[in-house]
Amino acid sequence: MNCGTSFDIYDKIGDSSSWITSFFLSVFLVPLIFLFEIYLSLSITQYILLLVPFIITCSILLLRITKFYFLYRYLEKKNENQ
Repeated sequence: MNCGTSFDIYDKIGDSSSWITSFFLSVFLVPLIFLFEIYLSLSITQYILLLVPFIITCSILLLRITKFYFLYRYLEKKNENQ
């Protein structure tokens, strides 16, 4: 039975927020990891304990921000056309 809920808005914005999140994380985190290596010389265990939670947290936050931005832009354009 169909409840009437429509998820077509998520299909219209696509995977653009995921692509942008991946791009910005790679652009900012790779130099950050190099700087950590140059100035701190951490062991691999310290890298894992420090960077894995940081990368996961940053990707969740950035994905939410970009998804909100694209949904907001889509709804704004949709309301202008009506």
